[in-house]
Amino acid sequence: MAVKLRVGIAWVVVLALAGTVCAAETWVTGPSHRVLRTEKAPQGSELWDAATRTIKLFAARNEFAAFQIVFPGPRQGVNLAPFKLTGPDGATLEHVALLREHHLNTPVLSQFGKDEHPKDVLWLNERCKELGAPREFPELLVPLDAKKYGAPFDCAEGKNELIWADIFVPEDAKPGVYKAEFQAGGESFKVELTVWNFTLPSVSHFPQWAYIGPEQISWGFGQPHQKIPEMQDAFDAYFQMAHDHRLSLTEGFGYDEAYIKGANRKFYDHYTGKAFKGPFAPGFGFELVPVEEQFFELVKKEGWLNRAFVYLMDEPGSKEQYDEIVAKGKAIAEKTGGKLMRFVTEQFEPSKPDWPHLDQAVDVFCSGAIPPGDIPAIEAKGNVVWTYNGGHMGSAAIDAPGPIMRSHAWAGFVSGARAWFFWEAGYVVDKHNKWKGQSKNINADPAKFVTDVWNNPLNFDEAEKPYKGKKYPADWSIRINGDGLLFYPGKEAGVNGPIASFRLKALRHGAQDFEYLYLLEKMGKRDEAFAEAKKLVGGESASTASSDGQSGKLKLDYDKDAAHWESARVRLGQMLHAIGDAAIRAKVQPYNQYPNPVGHPDYFGGKRY
Repeated sequence: MAVKLRVGIAWVVVLALAGTVCAAETWVTGPSHRVLRTEKAPQGSELWDAATRTIKLFAARNEFAAFQIVFPGPRQGVNLAPFKLTGPDGATLEHVALLREHHLNTPVLSQFGKDEHPKDVLWLNERCKELGAPREFPELLVPLDAKKYGAPFDCAEGKNELIWADIFVPEDAKPGVYKAEFQAGGESFKVELTVWNFTLPSVSHFPQWAYIGPEQISWGFGQPHQKIPEMQDAFDAYFQMAHDHRLSLTEGFGYDEAYIKGANRKFYDHYTGKAFKGPFAPGFGFELVPVEEQFFELVKKEGWLNRAFVYLMDEPGSKEQYDEIVAKGKAIAEKTGGKLMRFVTEQFEPSKPDWPHLDQAVDVFCSGAIPPGDIPAIEAKGNVVWTYNGGHMGSAAIDAPGPIMRSHAWAGFVSGARAWFFWEAGYVVDKHNKWKGQSKNINADPAKFVTDVWNNPLNFDEAEKPYKGKKYPADWSIRINGDGLLFYPGKEAGVNGPIASFRLKALRHGAQDFEYLYLLEKMGKRDEAFAEAKKLVGGESASTASSDGQSGKLKLDYDKDAAHWESARVRLGQMLHAIGDAAIRAKVQPYNQYPNPVGHPDYFGGKRY
C-alpha cells in the first residue's frame, strides 16, 4: 500500500513493504564503487551518515548526481517508491531515476592471452579473494518498474543487492539544499543534495564516443537488420540514452545526404541536437562527427569542421595497409584543401621501421599505445592523440574496478589526449569470433546467435573462434567480459530500448568531472585542477608491458578507491562554487563552445578548446 506523507518541506511517497525479513542494516555508497556480493559497509563515509540515515550529495546545475543503496540479505519484497526533492522557495528536483543493479557472474578472468590479464582486473580479483566474495559484479541497471528484473526483489542470505539512484539537477535549479525522505528495504532514509552556484556546460570538452552496429541493436531484440525502420522507438532510445550519458554514439555517416537526413536514422538530427529531448541538454548535438569525404561541403555549411573526421582504417597491420592509408589520406587532403581531418586507430610511430610514417596523411592518432609523455611533442608536429578502449588507464571490462571508465576523462586532462573511443557499444552477437563469417545466417534468425548477455558476460571470446577444424586455443585468445558493450538490449526485461551498464554510468561521471577541470582551467586555476587529477591518475607504470596488458612504453595508473573520486570532485566543486556562476560565465565565452578534438588548425588556434 502507498501512503503520501508531508515530511518537513518535501512531499514523499512512502511504500509500505510487506513481508520484509530482518537483515543486516542497509548502507549507501557512491557511484564509482563496484560493490562486491559479500562486502560490508566501509568504516566512515563522506556521502553516508549512518547515525542520521542521511545521504549527502553535491552537484552542479546541469549534472547527474548518483548513489547506490546496498541491501544485505536475507530480505524479501525490497522496493523504493518514486520521490522528488524540495529545496529553496519550494523548488523541486523531480527527475529521479531508480534502477536495480543486475549482477553478472564472471568465471573467466578477462585476458589478452595466457598470463596477460589486465593489471586492474587482477587487482579486483585479489580484492574478491580477500573478502571471500564471488566474482559477481553489478552491471545492468534495470528500471525498478521493468516487467522483469525490476522491483520488488528478494535478497539471498549473505548476498548484497543494490538500487541505483540518478538525480538530475536542471540548468535553472536554484542553488541551495534540496531534501527528501523515503523508505527502502523496510528502512528510512533522508537525502540532502546541495546544488552549487555554477553550471556545467552542455557540451563535453573531452568527447567520448563509441560505434554501435545497427545490426547489433536489431539482433539484440531478435530482429533482422532490415527491421530497424519498424523498431524506431527502440533504435532512437539508444541514442537518447547515450546523449544523456554524455556519450557520442555513432552508427557511421555514409551514402548520401538524403540517407543521413532520413527519418529512420536521424544522423543529421543527432549532430544538430534536434533529436534529443532531455533531461540533459535538449538541442545540443554530438561532439564528434565521423563522415565520408563526400560530405565535406555539408560539414562546412553546418560549421562542423572542428569536430568532423574521416575514419581511414581500423587497426592497420601491414605495410600494404599503411600505404593504403597514406594514399587515401593524401587524396582527401587534396580534395578538401586539408580542411577535413583524417583519423586512424593506430599508434603514432610506425609498427615496423620500413613502414611509412602515417603523419604525412593522418591528423588524429587513436591508440592506448602512445605514451602520455609523447603527446605534447606529437601535438607540436600538428597531429593530435585520442585514446582507445583501455586507453592510458586500464581495462574497460566488467571485472575491472569501479572507477576505470571514469578515469579516462581525468587521464585526458593530465596527458593532453583530446578524446576517448570505444570500438563498439552494443556487441551482443560475437560475429568476430564464434559466428565469424556468418552474418547472413545471423540476420536470418538472430535469436540463434545472440549472446545471452543477461547471464553470460563473456561476449567477446576468441576461444570460440573456428581454427583448423577446432576452436582457437584459449591460451592465445583475447577474452574480455563486456568488451564492446555499454548498452544491453532491454527485451529480456520488457523494456523497448537499451538498459544502461554500470560502466556507462561511470563514463558519464568522468565526462562531468572533466567539465569541472575545464572550468577551473578557464578560470586560471589549472594548477589546482591538475594537482587533483594527478592524485587520481598520476601513477606511472614504465615497462615493456603496459599496466593494462597492451603494448606501450608508459601508462598512467588510476586510484582504485571509489571514495577518493567523489572527494576530489567535491573539492573541485567547492572551488567553482566560491567563484560563482556569474563570474564563470562572464569569463568563459561562449559558454557551450564545442571542442576541437580533431585539432583543426582554423579553430581555437588548433587547441582542443
